[in-house]
Amino acid sequence: MQTVSRLGSAAALTLGMVLVLSAVVDADTGTNPKCQSAIIKGSGKFVAAKAKALQKCEDNIVKGTAGYSSPPGGRCADTAGKTAATIAKAETSFKRMIDAPCGGADKTCGAGHDDVGLNAVYFDIGPCPGFERKGCTNRIDHCGGVDSDGRGVTDCLLCLDETAIDSAMHLYANGFTSGEFGTGSAINRCQAAIEKESTKFLLTKSKVRGKCWEAVNRGTFAGPCPSGDTSGKTQTALAKAEAVMVAKLCQACGGTDGACDLQIGAIPGSGNTDDLTPAQIGFAQQCPPIYLNGPLGARDDQALIATARACRDVGVGDVNQRAVDVNQPAPPRTIAASSRD
Repeated sequence: MQTVSRLGSAAALTLGMVLVLSAVVDADTGTNPKCQSAIIKGSGKFVAAKAKALQKCEDNIVKGTAGYSSPPGGRCADTAGKTAATIAKAETSFKRMIDAPCGGADKTCGAGHDDVGLNAVYFDIGPCPGFERKGCTNRIDHCGGVDSDGRGVTDCLLCLDETAIDSAMHLYANGFTSGEFGTGSAINRCQAAIEKESTKFLLTKSKVRGKCWEAVNRGTFAGPCPSGDTSGKTQTALAKAEAVMVAKLCQACGGTDGACDLQIGAIPGSGNTDDLTPAQIGFAQQCPPIYLNGPLGARDDQALIATARACRDVGVGDVNQRAVDVNQPAPPRTIAASSRD
């Protein structure tokens, strides 16, 4: 009988915004903690706002609510335009957060030639490093802000964040079997759990890692995050969040026994053969390759790895656990079903 080998965490394209966190903090060279902190917090808030907006939109589609759509490869939207408006508001809010602490005496990025130096926030890296070969390679000449000419730190980070979140949401929900939407079936409940719990994990991981990098920014420990947290609190929080997500996905997608058939990390397997399959759910049969570009790769291997773990525990085994070379994709992994007698 065919069963999913390790159905669990559909999450953790966690994210271009993690690249952000690794880029803006360096314990040895960072010289403007206030600006650095604004970048870390602002990017994190944007990620949370956009992810929540898209998850709410996707949730309405899974529930069969009229007025919501998510075309293949596209972004979830609603006919009232609320999703797009929420994301646009979050973008502007992030830009505003950066102008005052990073824009010099006039508190305006790119004006007056008095911005905080890029080297002071470790963004003297040349062009934006790019993500997924989908752009995000603008020049970085200043901090960005509301009136940016497209060559600012905020332009780079928003592009990375936007692209990574869109990629994550596309993986989570874009391929779901639409005939199950709104039916309340076991498959439909599993679909709802995947997009909901994956997004919750993404947000928790973003928040936890953001706090870790804030601690590095304050000089509490040297970093990088999460491995550099000498208290172990970051690692513990991340492991707990992942275990919670896996347990809830197994409960929703593990068949009548509410448990994944094979053991997933610390989550015991049920030993049965009734897990829902990726084909039934409408989930990817193969993990997509993740293209990671640019000089941020040397800053924090774990940050880069996080973007390549989208299919971990969904029948894939462990995704490549080391940083990939510049402009080289993480190898795709097949989400294969295992045979059991």
